[in-house]
Amino acid sequence: MKRYLTFETRNGIMKTVTVRGLCLRSEKSCDPGFTIRREERKAYHNMTSRDRYALMAIFELAKAYCAGEAVLQLQQISESNQIPRGYLLQIMRQLGTAGILYSARGSKGGYTLARDPSQISIGDVIRAVNGPHAWLSQPNLPPMPSPLDTVWEGALREMMDVLNKKNFADIVQQG
Repeated sequence: MKRYLTFETRNGIMKTVTVRGLCLRSEKSCDPGFTIRREERKAYHNMTSRDRYALMAIFELAKAYCAGEAVLQLQQISESNQIPRGYLLQIMRQLGTAGILYSARGSKGGYTLARDPSQISIGDVIRAVNGPHAWLSQPNLPPMPSPLDTVWEGALREMMDVLNKKNFADIVQQG
């Protein structure tokens, strides 16, 4: 059964899309690249592609670590998670600088975790790619009145507290 959703875009154009499961696909565009995952967008409200890619890469390395594999090559991580290789390389450098992973050169080189996955939290990875005050400052947004800023920052701090408590060993065991 097909369901349709009609909405108005920012420039005032009415658009109708077909709703299929968790995804919305434009009727005009048959391009499978034009897929909006509504639940994903809600779940990762403040998360950038850099954040998601960093978490996906560390998750792959944590799975390999728990399986006893020593090193994963950049290409393996890139292909298995469909992450652009050049972008992933930039992210891996940041994670290496933060002390989350080691890199090894050579034909058998690649990346491995610098610490046990139980000692690496989601918050550690977010801070490694965004800086120590990740998500707490929003420079592109207009300033809100002080009470709203306080509420928003409190919510973000609570979210970071939750992310700091969740480590990659737990995530690998769940997945």
